This record gives sequence, structure tokens and C-alpha cells, in this order.
Amino acid sequence: MYTSIAAYHFVAIDDPAALAARLRVLAEERALLGTVLVAGEGINLFLAGDGGDIDAFLARLRGTRASRPCMRRSATAAPGRSRA
Repeated sequence: MYTSIAAYHFVAIDDPAALAARLRVLAEERALLGTVLVAGEGINLFLAGDGGDIDAFLARLRGTRASRPCMRRSATAAPGRSRA
């Protein structure tokens, strides 16, 4: 199942660059696509990929200050294509 998530969490993050680097590695390890924005005041992300890989990413996110994001999740049988 292909899954997309959109999430944010407003929380003080002491070292945004370090957290962003860790999350980039996690996303790349799972071949997730999308964006992860990390700032001193919180995190905002949109990611897409295999449902199990999304779940694994979120499990690792729970070990950070941004552990409880407000999130929307959707799933489809296969990745969609943009129609212009």
C-alpha cells in the first residue's frame, strides 16, 4: 500500500540542523519522497512511500522532540501520477 502523510508539530527544537540531518537519513533509508522542514519552533513534513516504510519513519520520529505530530494520512493501492 502506498501511503502519504502530512504532519506538523510546534515544539522547541534545540538543534534543527542536526534533527533535519537525522530525519533525512531516515527518509533516504526508506526511499521516502517528499519534504521535511525543521526549524527552531517545530517540524513540518509531507512524505510518501510504502506504508511500512512510513510507519518505520514515524516510529523513529517518536524518539525526538517532535514525537507527536498532528497528522493526516492517506493510502492508495499505487502511487498516483500528476495530470497537467
